[in-house]
Amino acid sequence: MTDIEQPPVQAPFPVAATAPSIRLRGYARNGSAQLYWSSDAPADTRFTIRRSKVKGGPYEDLQTALAGTQYRDGNLVNGTTYYYVVFVIKDATGQSNEVPVTPLSVLDRTKISPIGGSATAIVIAIAIGLAALLWAVLTGIAPAASLMWAMACLALGYFFGFLFGIPHSTSPATTSTGAAVSSPPSALAPSSNLVQVSDWLTKMVVGISLASMQTIWPFLKVVAMYVAGSRNPAANAFGMALIIFFSIIGFVYGYIQMRVTMSIEFAQADERMAEVK
Repeated sequence: MTDIEQPPVQAPFPVAATAPSIRLRGYARNGSAQLYWSSDAPADTRFTIRRSKVKGGPYEDLQTALAGTQYRDGNLVNGTTYYYVVFVIKDATGQSNEVPVTPLSVLDRTKISPIGGSATAIVIAIAIGLAALLWAVLTGIAPAASLMWAMACLALGYFFGFLFGIPHSTSPATTSTGAAVSSPPSALAPSSNLVQVSDWLTKMVVGISLASMQTIWPFLKVVAMYVAGSRNPAANAFGMALIIFFSIIGFVYGYIQMRVTMSIEFAQADERMAEVK
């Protein structure tokens, strides 16, 4: 499932200017909270994680002298908000921002997810389409091979929806003078091959479609005849409907899933990878 990033909250009390800065992020999961942070402190710095059920504290220590920049807090109650802070040492030196995290069950995530309602509607539409197709096969209107044609159209539509939904990288941040802000060095860098391939394929598909606009419909008629396995006009119409229905619904589902779910997963993975030094 998709991690839900919680908005940062201002630290309950100020940090000394000389203290190392810590940026804390929290992600809600089922019965747990996943914490990640970045800091300009030395590599051998040890951290203390604290938690509270009240905004601003008082906090209880979860882990002291922790090496690393991530921590998973398990055995939490779903629906309850927990507040976390990270310190360089046990006093207020080098304190992070406070982050609220509310663990959610799989069902609760589906209810609040933007893709939840759309996914349910698409699954219902696919089920209705397959039921109609199965009826057509059993009554002899369409051949049994049309079931595989339906799956192929669904998969092909999903593939193109996936490609069209892949987000492009944003331009690097700049200062007020227009100079690029350099990122901290990292041992790993996210691959952009998929983005480049997606950009190339989507432009090619759009270009070929526009250039072949007059031949697309006759081509679909020929394919519909093969899907129907007959030259009967009614069967051909059914084959055409099958191609259009499953291709479009696969495209919509693939696009929505990439934009709403996978894009967030990719962004979070790239962000965590950038912190590996």
